[in-house]
Formats: sequence, structure tokens, C-alpha cells
Amino acid sequence: KQSSLLQGSLFLHRELPFRLAMRVQDLDSLPRGLMVLPELQQVREWYITSFKELRTFSFSKPSAKPADIPPFHQLLRAIFHRHIKVPEQMAKGCLELRSQLQHFYGSSWWDHADRITVDNILQSFFLSRIGIRFLLE
Repeated sequence: KQSSLLQGSLFLHRELPFRLAMRVQDLDSLPRGLMVLPELQQVREWYITSFKELRTFSFSKPSAKPADIPPFHQLLRAIFHRHIKVPEQMAKGCLELRSQLQHFYGSSWWDHADRITVDNILQSFFLSRIGIRFLLE
């Protein structure tokens, strides 16, 4: 059992930083100034912080040991809890942008192409987030 837990932990140590980095890229590709909003900047910072924590976590050298599992799992729990408010923050940011754009541009505040782009990016972001949450649990 310890061997399986250790192998799973090593897999997560390799896989999660990659997935977190991809979510930061998703956020960075949002149009219309979404990333200037404090709510979305906070989400981006959470993902970057989690990425850095995973990349700096060190398993025993020259090979990982079962004693590495508890501190690594503690890190995973901390990341899980940090990201609990991601959907709420994303929604707040999108609502704030919508309000600002309506104020400045009136009823033509959001063209169809931007809406499709944002929908596609957010759909990818949230579907991938489900996978990350599954791995963290």
C-alpha cells in the first residue's frame, strides 16, 4: 500500500504543476481586460502559488520514501482549500467586467466573437479545474 501511495504522490507531483500552469495560460488568454480585475488576478495568484509550492516540494534524495507522503498530502490539502473560492472569484470578476463594459459601451458592450472566446476559455478552465480537484482529493 505504501508503494502505491508513493507512486501516486510522485505522479501528482509531476502532473499537477503542468495542469496548474495550463490554467494560468487559460486565464492569461482571456480577452477584454478580464485579467486586470482584482478577482481574476487573485485566482491567477492562487494557481501560481500552488504551482510554485508543488515545484519546490522535495521528495527524499536519491529516491522518494514513504515518510514523504504525509507532508506531500498536507500540501495537497492546502492547495485544495486555497482553490475552494475559485468559482466565486471568477464569477465576481466576470460580473464586474460586464458592469464596467455596459457602463462605458451601453447595449453593444460585448460582441459575439468575444462572448464565444470567453465562453470557450472558461469552459476549458472549469472542466480542467474539475480534473485538478479530483486529483487533489
